[in-house]
Amino acid sequence: MAKEIWFKNKAYGWGWTPCTWQGWSVTGVFVVALTVVPGMVSKSYGTNSVQFWLSLLGLVAGVFGICFWKGEKPRWNWPKR
Repeated sequence: MAKEIWFKNKAYGWGWTPCTWQGWSVTGVFVVALTVVPGMVSKSYGTNSVQFWLSLLGLVAGVFGICFWKGEKPRWNWPKR
């Protein structure tokens, strides 16, 4: 059974680029959550709190986990000379 890829490797450097609607949806939800969740946490606890920074770390870790799970194996890509 072939793995369905939502994120392909970037052409240059290390990382992923969305290549299906599912990948774009994950990216969109991440961007919205990145603007909403820390704002909600900072209203409750302040921007210097551990909860604020843990919310950011959790969002980034979540999107990295999805990219590792549904993306190609990450590797460095450099242009051919």
